[in-house]
Amino acid sequence: MNAQTWQLVRELFDMLVDLPYAQRQPQLEASLLTKACAATEAERAAIQSEVLAMLAADAQNLLNTNVDALAPQLLSSLSTEAGDAQHQELTGLQVGPFCLERELGRGGMGTVWLANRVGGEFAQQVAIKLIQPGWHPAETNARFRAERQILAGLTHPNIAHLLDGGVTLDGRQWLALEYVDGLDLSQYCDQNRLNIRQRLDLFLTVCDAVSYAHARLIVHRDLKPTNLLINKAGIVKLLDFGIAKLIAADAGISQTRVFTPEYAAPEQVRGEVMTTSVDIYALGLLLYGLLTGRRPYKLQNATPAAYERAILEQEPTKPSAVLAHDSFETRLIATTGTNGSIEPDNAQLNMQPGFTVLRLRRELKGDLDAIVLKALRKNPIERYASVADFAADISNYLARRPVLARRGGLRYRTLQFMRRHGLIVGISSAAVLALLGGLFAALHQRDLARVEARKSEIVLEFMVDNFKLADLGNTNGAQITARELLDRGAERVSESLSELPEAKAQMLETMGQAYIGLGLYEKSLALLETAIALRRQQSEPVTLAYAYYLKASALKSLTRNPEASQTLAMAQQLVVQFPNSSNAKRVEAKLAKLSGLQKFLAKDYVGAVKDLTHSIALSRMLGDSMSFDGIDASLTLSRVLSSQKEFVQAGDILNQTVTQLRAEKPARTQLLAEALDALGASESKRMRFPESAAAYLESAELHEQVLGKDHWYVAVELSNYGGVLNEQKLFLEAIAPLERSVRIAKASLPKVHGLHPVVLRKLAVAHQGVGEYEKAKETLHHILTLLIEHPEITKVFDAKDIQDRIKANEQAQLQAQLQRHGDLPRQ
Repeated sequence: MNAQTWQLVRELFDMLVDLPYAQRQPQLEASLLTKACAATEAERAAIQSEVLAMLAADAQNLLNTNVDALAPQLLSSLSTEAGDAQHQELTGLQVGPFCLERELGRGGMGTVWLANRVGGEFAQQVAIKLIQPGWHPAETNARFRAERQILAGLTHPNIAHLLDGGVTLDGRQWLALEYVDGLDLSQYCDQNRLNIRQRLDLFLTVCDAVSYAHARLIVHRDLKPTNLLINKAGIVKLLDFGIAKLIAADAGISQTRVFTPEYAAPEQVRGEVMTTSVDIYALGLLLYGLLTGRRPYKLQNATPAAYERAILEQEPTKPSAVLAHDSFETRLIATTGTNGSIEPDNAQLNMQPGFTVLRLRRELKGDLDAIVLKALRKNPIERYASVADFAADISNYLARRPVLARRGGLRYRTLQFMRRHGLIVGISSAAVLALLGGLFAALHQRDLARVEARKSEIVLEFMVDNFKLADLGNTNGAQITARELLDRGAERVSESLSELPEAKAQMLETMGQAYIGLGLYEKSLALLETAIALRRQQSEPVTLAYAYYLKASALKSLTRNPEASQTLAMAQQLVVQFPNSSNAKRVEAKLAKLSGLQKFLAKDYVGAVKDLTHSIALSRMLGDSMSFDGIDASLTLSRVLSSQKEFVQAGDILNQTVTQLRAEKPARTQLLAEALDALGASESKRMRFPESAAAYLESAELHEQVLGKDHWYVAVELSNYGGVLNEQKLFLEAIAPLERSVRIAKASLPKVHGLHPVVLRKLAVAHQGVGEYEKAKETLHHILTLLIEHPEITKVFDAKDIQDRIKANEQAQLQAQLQRHGDLPRQ
């Protein structure tokens, strides 16, 4: 039996195993007549005999002892033989711009290869997915096209992204995907001996990625540990959308049952319509395995049919209860120390030393039992309504808040009692609640006053101690800068305010904002991550949303735009829960403003106008139209309108804003500088270059007054100013500000920032304009080197014209040489 025939046997078995006995034989005969690989009567008879034997063995629970017991050996032998032949055939084959190096794995309908980019200006390793021979071409091509469509729309930091795609010379479709060199989810947890809390934190990241896909109407349908890899940086990557489904469209794919039986939901097994609840069930299975090292069902035979019966008929064992079985403890524990601690066995579940089975069982019992079992309900309606709800319950557990999954017990019985005795319960409850309400309010106010007083006292002590650092007597007369003061405060805050995590989070946010103002985004991000962790445990949702907003701002400034968009989405999900809260609306205005800027940078002008208009409307409603955020949103909107050549509308916004800011006392210099920058951009798009240059130069001077001469905002304005001088062919005047912009950017920004190639390109234009062709050439080649070393810059910088610019510079240099020798007439 060859591999193709065995695949047909397996497909037929899966198709027939759930049918009534009387329907199996006719359906099998009809199906065999339609299969191309069963061309002769003898072949059909052999296949029919094999399938019937498997069905009979399955009915007697013997599939793992005869036919199926031989299948792994047969498949292994055939797979090795076929794999060796395919490896020889495909190794070194060029697929698009990539060369296949070695096979990484195979599964479903595809084979995955490690490949390297051929030629080009930079090296790149990718994972190439090829259709595996032996499958029906129409269906596999449809699935590959659907996978490509799905991946093209997914830009999430925890989803392996699509890089390229096409068709090989022999007609096989291929996808080039981000190559993830790492361990699968279970292996990573065990190898790093993660405890329960660490595993849950990692699982929350998985939930974020799946929730992102669901928000785009995509159901993965094959979530399992091997499709969740953790790279060497500890970042989760969700893989393999090969059988994912667009909820909104069928994409022409047949309804063949394709899934991994061990991670299938009941509705998948039954062949019903699949929703996002399928992935919630699979996430429940994943979490069960991460917490226990076991599956939730008891199986005598590890066959696909046995798994499917268990999924449909058995109730899953509680995670805490599975730990009570001696057989499991034997596999979990290698040795037990005299102090009761255990050394887990890597084969099953590997946690930190000292983590006893008793402690693990105690930690799982109750909330975690309820959370996992809710995700594993047979009826999809009884599971969590969304992955976000699932993740929220885990966050509630980590923050020691009540979990949604446990509301069905006492609450349900109490409601039933109230329905039976409504009048008596109503009268009694009103009296009791009035008494308890008054008592609670009084106690709450007392405790709140105490907490606030203690909070103020601790924060004041921290600030006083920190400012003592600036005392010249404590620094031996040396002057201390604002940044040094901030750095020392950031070092101390991690050890201070432990009594009041809320106050600590607020202090971290304030310092994070200060670092953003100084252009030190990596430092800001580290503080804001800590603040968010504290907020998730202690704070109400709107305060957490504001912390996410600050983090998104730092990520945007680092040009980590997909992560910034994901963080913004999490914040927006929180604020919309409080439509009548002025605080929520104030944060919502900030989020809409930042979202509008993100969309503007991504050239989504319609979306940008919508978000920015919404932000401005919220600011006006709250009376904040002249606040920093209100003005910033108006300025960004003017930039979008200018990009769409709506110059009159943009000019009205800018002139009104600049006039109002110039008239304010005291002056808000930073905001005026931002307004002048926007005015410079608008005038430049109108080809009014002298007016644009004047606005940019004043903006640079104002930024220098407020932020210092070495702040990267100054570099941006100088770059803008130099670019406008180039437009006027004032190349000699442009060189000095552009060279200064390069120096500031190099000293104050990370190497991956998009400003570097932008200002360097302008400097090359200026050098070429004054006849300094070698300097222009050197600068342009420096840009190419930068892009090769940091290819992620190409996400925000269009590098297509650099080679053309190099050729143009060479031609200009040649023409100048010919003119000097009198070979060409002067133009």
